[in-house]
Amino acid sequence: MPVPLIVGGYPETPEFAYRPHLEGLIGHGELPLPLLRRVVLERP
Repeated sequence: MPVPLIVGGYPETPEFAYRPHLEGLIGHGELPLPLLRRVVLERP
């Protein structure tokens, strides 16, 4: 049985740690409201 890939079809990246990446992303703060509104209300 093949190993499942990450959504989007990208294989796992060697030496990539999710926790430091996410902590760095969150550390940048919140999105400005106009950008957040656009992201949330955007229709596919």
